[in-house]
Amino acid sequence: MIQGYGPVMQAFFGTLITWGLTAAGAALVIFIKGSQRRLLDASLGFAAGVMTAASFWSLLAPAIEQASESTLYGENGEYAFLPVAFGFLLGALFVFGADRLITKLGIHSPNMMLGTQKLVSSETGSVQVRPITPRKAEEQKEEEAIRVKSTKVKDSHGNKNDKINRDRTRTQNHVQTQQYIKPSDINSAIKSANEAAIMREILELGNNQPPSDESTKDGGNWETRRTKKRRRFIIGGNEENTGIEAVPKYSTLHVTRLKPDTKPEDLEKLLKERFPEVRCEQHASKRPDLYATVKVTIRKEHYREAWKKEVWPIGALVSNFFFPRRMPQVNA
Repeated sequence: MIQGYGPVMQAFFGTLITWGLTAAGAALVIFIKGSQRRLLDASLGFAAGVMTAASFWSLLAPAIEQASESTLYGENGEYAFLPVAFGFLLGALFVFGADRLITKLGIHSPNMMLGTQKLVSSETGSVQVRPITPRKAEEQKEEEAIRVKSTKVKDSHGNKNDKINRDRTRTQNHVQTQQYIKPSDINSAIKSANEAAIMREILELGNNQPPSDESTKDGGNWETRRTKKRRRFIIGGNEENTGIEAVPKYSTLHVTRLKPDTKPEDLEKLLKERFPEVRCEQHASKRPDLYATVKVTIRKEHYREAWKKEVWPIGALVSNFFFPRRMPQVNA
């Protein structure tokens, strides 16, 4: 309390302080422009905290304290919270019912009433026009331009559709009044004619018999050619010891990305554990200063085994070895 002032002046000063704080908070709109979503959320949270604190320490706590002093709610005021809780719930139900009633009347939120541009008085029935800010006027102009543009687009599409329908009706009438030949009919007729011509050529070839051997010897146009027969072969399978053996088949692999100081003898020693008849030869590398290349020859039956990763050193690149093509030499 302020000493030396009556109750009316003290209430005036208290109201003046709250008015000043409210005006200071509202003045922030002068410095903050645009849609600051995070700032708005923080401000709403701050306002909710202030209202909750004011409701408790200015209303709920004094009410509980006054109720505890009375003997109506227990000897020591242990049930003093009952009237306060009842009033709190009653106020919440009132706000909830008012919100549902307003929604049922067609107004989804009280803020929509404040945001409307025209206010109708229930007593006089007069219409008061709310002043429009420059930003609101700008938004209305943009909305009007978009609406006019969409109307023009709809009209142009409507005119195009009418023209297409008229042309379609005219074409249908033309087809009904005159004989119309479809492109598919022309294509089928051409196809039938071609098939008939091919059949005639086949029949003519069948009627022409080849001349005799005498006419061919005398220099006729017919010539006899023999078709080349395919050579048949088998692979021997006699396992008896006859003293005659066939030459085994070998496969050649190309191994690269080895260290430059790698020798073919070292690689051959590594592979002999798996392939007894392996043979390694040094091969020319494109970059001998970076890596070495070796040509590896193994038996044909070991070819599948050679494509396992665990056979080769880590990082080695293995592929089939391609021999250079031998071109025929032409004497000039």
